[in-house]
Amino acid sequence: MSIRATWHSIFSAKRRSARASPKRSSATIGDSPSSAAVVWLGYPLVYAAYSLIHGAVTGFYPYPFINVSNLGYDKLLINMAVLVLVFLGLGLALIGIDRRMGRSNEQAAGAAT
Repeated sequence: MSIRATWHSIFSAKRRSARASPKRSSATIGDSPSSAAVVWLGYPLVYAAYSLIHGAVTGFYPYPFINVSNLGYDKLLINMAVLVLVFLGLGLALIGIDRRMGRSNEQAAGAAT
């Protein structure tokens, strides 16, 4: 059996099993709450805190916009506020895209019936 035939049989079996028993995800398109964007801010905030603590101990800051020794805390806080707003805006944009996709899927399902 050739490699191509092997891959074809593997993927054909996966497609058949996926059609036979579709898996439902707990999150579907279009149901992301707006509060999720705030929750997503946890990751960059925790990483920023880690980077600041690590930088204070070692003197190495991975990014110039959080280098306290060059910027000072006043400029650092402004930079962090801007980053939080950018990440919040990106999170809200992703939620907006998710909701739009959910509406378009509902309209397509309604038109198909």
